[in-house]
Amino acid sequence: MHVVESGRVDGQPIVFLHGLIGSTAWWDPVLPAFAEWRVVRIDLLGHGGSTAPYSGYGVAAQADRVADALDRIGVSRAIVVGHSFGGLVATALAQQAPGLVRAVSLIGTPPSAESIAGERANSRLLAAPVLGPLVWRLRLEPLARAALRASIKTEAADLDRIVAASLRVDHHTCVATYAAGFEFMCARTVPERLARLPLPVQVIFGGHEQRRRPAKVEDYRSVPGVRIDIVADSGHTPMFDDPETTAAFIADFASHPRWLVTRCA
Repeated sequence: MHVVESGRVDGQPIVFLHGLIGSTAWWDPVLPAFAEWRVVRIDLLGHGGSTAPYSGYGVAAQADRVADALDRIGVSRAIVVGHSFGGLVATALAQQAPGLVRAVSLIGTPPSAESIAGERANSRLLAAPVLGPLVWRLRLEPLARAALRASIKTEAADLDRIVAASLRVDHHTCVATYAAGFEFMCARTVPERLARLPLPVQVIFGGHEQRRRPAKVEDYRSVPGVRIDIVADSGHTPMFDDPETTAAFIADFASHPRWLVTRCA
């Protein structure tokens, strides 16, 4: 597991988990707002600097691996922030290792399998035994560029750099990770899981979200005491589109005792 630490060793811990085909670098734009925190960024299995074995991509297994990494570096009671698939792992981590998690912030995380129904055609194509790997090899860069363009709204983002980093994720990792996320949400929706946890919860979505059905943000209203923030001029990846607003939302949620008291009462 590739783990990157920054900020103050004695600061309040905050953990950042990226989404599919992302890496620890995806959080770079929001880091200046957390200079006084103990910041921990982790590359999930098969992404960034972490190894890519054949198995172990299930959401629960990913959460166990994150928990082990946090234990090894002495982090507990952390604010855990997850983008997209990383939000599923953050949710599972809170379920499986509640002592490690103080609060959960989800960014662009689908509430249910139904909310990503529009993506299933491409995922089935990539998962096809022979055709999938062939398409991946021949069309990887255009596919990655199209997917990231749907995720990142503004032209200001350095799309070429992001695409280049994403190309390092192999076919099996992409397919296995996506399938694991879908299976996790089919078993129980994310709001259902969060509603059972005695933790404060924040949900952040971009105002121009294209990859998730926009109305599905309302599904999170079923989580008692949930805080929902919308980054108005942003797509699926608000930490690229509007890092200042995104960081401000996260920091305010993480620092404001009202939310902790409200959800834990």
